[in-house]
Amino acid sequence: MDADKTFSFAELLRRAMPAAGMECVRIGRDVEPLAKLDYALEITVKTNAFAGFWGKHTLPGSPEAVIPSPKARHYRTTTKRRAVIARGRLSIAFAEDEATSALAKDVAFRESILEPPEHARIYRYLLNAFNQPAFQPAARYLNYLIVRGSYTEFATIFNVNRLDSDLIRKLRSLADRLRTAEPAVTAAFVFFDPTRSIYYLDQKRPPHGLKLKKLFGHEKIRIDFSGYRYAFYPTGFCQINGAMVPGMMQTVRELLMPQPGYRLIDLYCGYGLFSHYLTECFAQVLGLDADPLSIKAARENAALHAGGGRATFAESRIFSRTLASTLPKPSRTGEAILLDPPRQGVDRGVIEILAARRPSVVVEAFCGIEAIPQQVRTWVRSGYQVARIVPLDMFPGTPNLEVLVSFTPAPGVIGASGSSQ
Repeated sequence: MDADKTFSFAELLRRAMPAAGMECVRIGRDVEPLAKLDYALEITVKTNAFAGFWGKHTLPGSPEAVIPSPKARHYRTTTKRRAVIARGRLSIAFAEDEATSALAKDVAFRESILEPPEHARIYRYLLNAFNQPAFQPAARYLNYLIVRGSYTEFATIFNVNRLDSDLIRKLRSLADRLRTAEPAVTAAFVFFDPTRSIYYLDQKRPPHGLKLKKLFGHEKIRIDFSGYRYAFYPTGFCQINGAMVPGMMQTVRELLMPQPGYRLIDLYCGYGLFSHYLTECFAQVLGLDADPLSIKAARENAALHAGGGRATFAESRIFSRTLASTLPKPSRTGEAILLDPPRQGVDRGVIEILAARRPSVVVEAFCGIEAIPQQVRTWVRSGYQVARIVPLDMFPGTPNLEVLVSFTPAPGVIGASGSSQ
């Protein structure tokens, strides 16, 4: 039977696509396969496909309709291009194989419907500069060109596989030109990756320890969501769809159902996006993340928010063997847990450790849909029931969603305070 098989979301999305839209779709062969689709149709197809995914995996509860993004296109606040040199000239593309193919067709750069037009202008400016004789030697050491920031401020990152004084001098000269380009760039950095990793900001540290060097501008990238100011370091995680973040923040707040006296544990807290936004709703907030620069940014961001002193942050890997010693004793006045893990979901054993604390509510954010069935079943086996399933179109134009799932104790489960919940 179909329900006994494993069905990917991308496959069910393909099946849900009406014939009238198929000519616009290249699922599996393009980085933005739905970008040319009418957005209302895209939302309908994603809603139906995700409902089908949930049903095929026989998961409890019923997903709500997909919440659309305020920006259907041109929404990505972090973008990247892989650099490839062929016949003495630089090409930049979404992936290395595409860059090589583009060079063969004499196409050095392809714009994206999902990226702000300002990013395309920055990439074209840099591509033109690197193909000039003065900067061609520096182009040989590029892995990626990266643009990060908001919709009004832009920072560039040169990911390189060599780092010496000559290269830094060349890149600084080029970066200085970006200050007066259109659009103006507010900061520039060099990121060192001698391995030429497929990951554009690979976090493995090079042998001599130097990873990031500022060329000019602010040390951190500044952003603003729902009236809350933040700054994060250039290598840190930040949601790719800035327009969708305020809606996600509000939905997380609703799902957590804050109560007086509750403590919030924010796992994979990053630079404190949710922790600082939610300090006014909880008596205490504890944020954990494995990235030291993200924790440093989270602590520094406390100065930007009223009540920031109620949020504390600790650097810690989110593993079952570390959580037992890192987390405080369960709060007797009530506890909520928020998890926003990487695409693959939480590490083995983490859910069981968290469930044993008997929090009153748990909200887990999934940016990888395929991880959902196993994680949901683990929560259910650990004594929790699915309360709500809220899919957000964090990634318009692509076969993916951000899904918020809230869990509450199953009837008859004994809470941390010793009372039945």
